[in-house]
Amino acid sequence: MLVSHLHNFIFLKTHKTGGTSAEMALEQLCAPTGHVAVEHCDAKVSAEGIVASRGTNRQTDSTGWTSHMPAVAVREMLGPDVFDRYMKVATVRNPFDKAVSWFHYHRFRSHTAVKGNPAHTLQVLEGDQLIKRFRKFIALRAEKNYFRSERNIDWHVSHIDGTLVLDGVLHQETLNEDLIALGQRLGFDGTALPLPQAKAGIRPSNDLAVADYYDAATADIVRNGFAWMFDLGGYDLDLPRDAVANRGAA
Repeated sequence: MLVSHLHNFIFLKTHKTGGTSAEMALEQLCAPTGHVAVEHCDAKVSAEGIVASRGTNRQTDSTGWTSHMPAVAVREMLGPDVFDRYMKVATVRNPFDKAVSWFHYHRFRSHTAVKGNPAHTLQVLEGDQLIKRFRKFIALRAEKNYFRSERNIDWHVSHIDGTLVLDGVLHQETLNEDLIALGQRLGFDGTALPLPQAKAGIRPSNDLAVADYYDAATADIVRNGFAWMFDLGGYDLDLPRDAVANRGAA
């Protein structure tokens, strides 16, 4: 989560949408000259803006400014006048691809949370095994009413009382171009922003095409659960065949 008092914007961080890469690129607009962005960082509050704590540093944060903050908490800490006046932007991603990335990230995090079970020994699943596990993962989220619930990071980052608060989006698939366009709107040089590749390597390099993960029931869950992101990002409701074209950092 970022606030730039220099350019009057708020970056609200969604989940598995290339948000860390975009956040690190925009961070220099929210901190004093010479600031260097790193993936895991403490919160920094200055006259230029706010950089929320990120990664493992969130666990020791004492400022209240953390990544993935719900929009309502950001408004409360900034004050409604500033929150309403600043442009609010977040990253979005084709929800079909996002759901696959979410699944792989969940597997990785669940695995590494087990003490003494290093990441390189994560069980390799291929073909039908992987597909079956993914469909079960999505079905279970629907059964437990995850979407639009208190546990849904994206919903609460982007909505307050069910109302969308975003004024603009950065697409994971076209981050460079969208950062340039945002800069033209807000008065900074988007071409000068470095765009790091964060959280890469979690998703298998020889992954299936996105469409191969889905059956009709699973696709319907994602269409319904992320309907607002399909609409906001202008994404097609048909399944994408090309996994590589829709994948950035996992």
